[in-house]
Amino acid sequence: MHITRRDFSRLVAGGIAVASLGGQTLTRRAAAAGTAAEPQVVITGPRHDWLDTVEASLDQITGRTGLSVAVRRIDGPTMQDADWAGTDLALLHVGAEAEDALAAGRVQDVGSLVSTGRLDLRGRTGLEQALATADAGGALPGIPFVSDETVVYHRDDMLTALGGREPESLDDLIAAAYQLTDDSAGVAGVVLVDDAATVLPMVYAFGGFVAEDGMIGLAGIESSRAYGFLRQMVVDCSAGQEPARGLVEAVERFSSGQARLLVAGDGLLPILKTLDPDGVIGSTSLPAGPAGNIGLALPTWVLGVASSSTLPERAVKVLQALADVRYEGSTATQEGIEVTSLASGNPVVDTPDELRDEAPATTARADQMVARIFSREGQEALVAPVFDSAIESGSAAAELARVVG
Repeated sequence: MHITRRDFSRLVAGGIAVASLGGQTLTRRAAAAGTAAEPQVVITGPRHDWLDTVEASLDQITGRTGLSVAVRRIDGPTMQDADWAGTDLALLHVGAEAEDALAAGRVQDVGSLVSTGRLDLRGRTGLEQALATADAGGALPGIPFVSDETVVYHRDDMLTALGGREPESLDDLIAAAYQLTDDSAGVAGVVLVDDAATVLPMVYAFGGFVAEDGMIGLAGIESSRAYGFLRQMVVDCSAGQEPARGLVEAVERFSSGQARLLVAGDGLLPILKTLDPDGVIGSTSLPAGPAGNIGLALPTWVLGVASSSTLPERAVKVLQALADVRYEGSTATQEGIEVTSLASGNPVVDTPDELRDEAPATTARADQMVARIFSREGQEALVAPVFDSAIESGSAAAELARVVG
């Protein structure tokens, strides 16, 4: 399910012509006539289509801020050391990259910007406000603006190896991962990006709890079956490699042919084609599990303020202008995140007793739960068990209940 990126596009699209790059990777807008020499606020990030939308709205951003703004694209999936030079705002992938950038002091803590009054998020959803002020896990590297749908990337020859049929269920995907694994050649059948936005739809598709108001109860998704299946697949189908940590490792393994399937957000296709221009890369929606095909509007990319920015106040002003853009029709509400099933609507509003019994009790609001799960502590409680065979599902369930409760 696409939320923020699509909503942002719909809001700014009217009357704004998309700029033609003409092979350029840097697009500039002057603040006003006669001020072309003024310093520019530079937004840097991978070749994701959300940046195309921002680029198309630069005139609008300039009109609202009075500042000159530029968009600069990098060819890889994440920011490298040299990319930070001249960067004021950075588009970072949720998970290892964003956490590392914050830990290394590359970006400022958005939570501190909010608490000190430099950034006002009252125009954002309850989830985004909760992410910026969550007391579990502490600092936040940026504001979430992008919600990619989880998909399975493949090459055409992989489909041939699977008999020309794309996986139609999670069982099919797991079976395909085993079939495509080549231990002797060191080629993994599948590689997953280790973030909650990738893992949660797969885990939740094995069953979980949805509140009567239709909002997701993330505390109720833990199931030993889901963790068992996914963890065993990750371990068995890695061809002797350690599970990939972060977006960079996962993309590198797929692009270099060390992994035959990649499970990640759908915004990566331009990046994958840049890294492997000769490859014929396609994607298919994440297959359905026993509870249907679950769509979760969870953040996958955040925009952060670079600590090395020479224009920090101007950068915050541009970030504020972007944060003020809000589409009222969004299904990301003040209360939480809506769950949809492409197979049968909202299939577990009348939750089976056995699933209710498995669901750890929590009194947290949905937006607060999501914020805690996206904290470092929450990532360790929810995502780590899938990628670490030393963690038992039972202890992970108790830890997850503690984090979100």
